[in-house]
Amino acid sequence: MTKTSVQKEVLGTELELIVLLFNQAGRASRVLQVLKEHSSLGKLATTSSAVLIRDRAGETHLFETGHVVPEHGVLFGSILGGLLGLMDGVFDASKAWILVSLTGELSTKLQRGFRPGGSALVILVECRWVESVLALLDEFEGQVFRQAFNGAVLDRLAAGGESVDVSDSAPG
Repeated sequence: MTKTSVQKEVLGTELELIVLLFNQAGRASRVLQVLKEHSSLGKLATTSSAVLIRDRAGETHLFETGHVVPEHGVLFGSILGGLLGLMDGVFDASKAWILVSLTGELSTKLQRGFRPGGSALVILVECRWVESVLALLDEFEGQVFRQAFNGAVLDRLAAGGESVDVSDSAPG
C-alpha cells in the first residue's frame, strides 16, 4: 500500500471531535496522560489530542499537544484555531480557514463552559474508538461536547477544499 493510498484511507475514516471541559487548570493534562496510558496498552486510540488552559485573566493557551496523526494535522489545526478563537470570543469558528460549523447551541455552551482557571481536552477520534474513549472519560468529572465529521466532509478536505461545513455531519 502506497503512502497516498494510506492517507486517503485514513482521511476517509469517519472521525469525531470530543471536547471535555474541566474547572481545574491541570485536570485536562492528567486525563490526557490516562488516555496515553490506555492507548499504549491498546485499549483505545485517538488520532490527535491537545490541552487548552484558560488562565485566571481569561486568556486561552495551547498548553500541551498529544499525538497528532499527520493525515489529520490540517483538520486538527483548524479545529484548534477555531476553538481558540471561539472560546476567547475573538472570532466565530466560521471565520476559520476550514469552516468548523459547530451548532450555535454547542458554540454557546463551549464559550460559557470554558471558564478562567479551567482546562479543555480536545480529542479527534476515529468513530470505531469513540465508545471506548467516552467510557474512559466518563470516569472524570467534566462537560463532554461532541461533533461528528462524516466521510463526505473528510473527502472534501482531502481533495483540497478550502472550506468544509460540518454542520450536516451525522452524530457519531
